[in-house]
Amino acid sequence: MSVLAKRRLATAGVTLLAASSLGLATASQPLQGPAAAATGRKPPAPNIVLVMTDDQALSQVGPRYMPKVTKLLQNQGTAFENAFLTTPLCCPSRAALLTGQYGHNNGVLTNSYRFLRGKRNVLPVWLHRAGYVTAHVGKFLNRYHHTIHPAAVAPGWDQWYTELDTSAGHYYNWDLSKNGKKIHYGNEPGDYAPRVFERSAVRLTRRFVPRKKPLYLEVDEIAPHPRLHGRGPGCGPVPDPRDVGKFGDLQLPRPPSFNEADMSDKPSFLANQPVLTQQDINDMTSRYRCGLASLQEVDRTVGRLYDEFKDLGELGNTVFIFYTDNGVFLGEHRIGGGKLYPFEEADRTPLYIRLPARYRNGRVAQVTQPVANIDFAPTILRLAHARPCRRQGHCRVMDGRDLLPLLRGKSPGWAAERPLGVELHIAYANRSHAVCTYTGVRLPRVVFVRHARVTHRSGGRCVKDVERERYNLDQDPYELHNLCFGGGGCPNDAEQRRLRHLLVKIRGCSGIRGRDRKHSNGSYCG
Repeated sequence: MSVLAKRRLATAGVTLLAASSLGLATASQPLQGPAAAATGRKPPAPNIVLVMTDDQALSQVGPRYMPKVTKLLQNQGTAFENAFLTTPLCCPSRAALLTGQYGHNNGVLTNSYRFLRGKRNVLPVWLHRAGYVTAHVGKFLNRYHHTIHPAAVAPGWDQWYTELDTSAGHYYNWDLSKNGKKIHYGNEPGDYAPRVFERSAVRLTRRFVPRKKPLYLEVDEIAPHPRLHGRGPGCGPVPDPRDVGKFGDLQLPRPPSFNEADMSDKPSFLANQPVLTQQDINDMTSRYRCGLASLQEVDRTVGRLYDEFKDLGELGNTVFIFYTDNGVFLGEHRIGGGKLYPFEEADRTPLYIRLPARYRNGRVAQVTQPVANIDFAPTILRLAHARPCRRQGHCRVMDGRDLLPLLRGKSPGWAAERPLGVELHIAYANRSHAVCTYTGVRLPRVVFVRHARVTHRSGGRCVKDVERERYNLDQDPYELHNLCFGGGGCPNDAEQRRLRHLLVKIRGCSGIRGRDRKHSNGSYCG
C-alpha cells in the first residue's frame, strides 16, 4: 500500500469516527475487497472519474467506435445492459446525476437549470464536505449561465473549467469559465472544445493526484451533440481535425423500427408521422458518421486519463464511470433525430463502471438488472463515505439506489423487478417533437406511458391530449406493437391494472423504503 493510500485510509477512519460522534448515519454494508478483508477496515475513499457524452446512441459504442472505452472500462469493469435515463433530455438527465432524484422531486423536467430545487444541496457539495477535491470540466446544466453570473462557479465545485452556456453547441469560437474567469477559444485545431476538455482534465489530474484528498473529476463532453452554431461541417457533430472523414463509408443502422412501416398503433400525434425520404436518410447517415468521428476525441480523453492515473500509481484507487445524458433517434419510428420520446432509443444509455479490486469481490462483467441515472449519486456517495447533506440536518432524499451490491455480483431483492419511471414536462412546444408531458413506468418486460400534453397540430403550444402506450418488451423489443392501440384503449388485464397502479405510485414517489422516511404526499420509489 502506498504512503498516500495509508494516509487516505487514516483520513477515512477519522471521517467515519467524526460522523459517528455527530450521530450521522454511515453505510450499512462496508465496502469489500481483498484490501478490506486483509485490514478489517474500509478501503479509503477513491478518486472518481465520471465521463458523460451528449446525445450518444447505443449503436455508437463498441470496440470499432470507442476502442479505449471498450478495452479499459468495459472489458476491465462492468457493463450494465439495462441502464436507463429517467428523462431523455440534457438538463433533466444532468440534474438526476447531481441529486439522485427524479425530476418531479428535483424540479428539472425541462431544459433549464433555474428549475433545480436546492441548488446548494447537490453531489459536488456533498463530496466537498466529505473531503474531496471536486473538479468539473466541459458542459454544465443548460441555461446555468443565463440564470447566474455569466462565469460564476456552480455550488460545490473547487475547480471549474466549464463551457459557458452562451457557447452551447459550439465546438470552435467558444468561451470557457476557468474558476470564474472567462477565456475565449478561437478557430484553431487546438481550440477544438473536446481537446481543451482533455487538456484541462489531464492538468487537474496531475495537480490533484496523488494528494491527501481524493479527486472527483467530472468530464461532461459536448460530443456527439450536433453543433448549434459556429464552424464545422454541415453534418451536425464536429469531429476533431484528426478524425474528419472517419467512418465515411458506414451505413446507418436499420433495426426493424427504422422508418417503421405501419404506425397505426401509435398515439395520434405519432401515427401520421411521414415516412422518411431518401434525403432524410442521407442527412441522418451523415450525422451518424460525424457523430462517431466526434467521439474519437472523447475516446482518446478516456484513454489519456486512464494512463495518467496509472502513471501516478493511483489506478487501484480510482473508479471510472462512463455513460451518456440521453440517447438519440436515427430514424426509428420515423423520428429523424433528437430525443424526448419515451422509446428505448432515447431512454437507454451505455453504462460502464470500472471498480478497482479493493472495492469489490471479483469482477462482475455484466449486470442485467435495470438501473438508472438516479442511481449514480447514491453509488458515488457510498464509495466516498459521504451523505447527501449540505450540512447536518439539511439532507436531500434521493430516489436512486446504491449499485455496489450489483457491482459485487449480489442480487438484492429490489433489483430484478424494480419499477423505473420516465417523465417529461416541457412548457413549450418543441419544433421537432410532438411530446410535451408524459409519465411512464418500466419493468424488465414491459413499459407503459401516459401522455398528458402534446404539441398542437398547428405548432407553437402544448395542449391536453391523454393517450397511452404499452409495449411487451420480451416479445416486441423494438416497440412496433402498441398494446394500447392508437393511444386509446389498453388491455383490461391484471398486468394493465398493475401498471396503472405503479404509474400513479411512481409519478409522486420519493425515497427508498427502509432507508428514507416516507413523505406525506406520495409513495416510495422502486
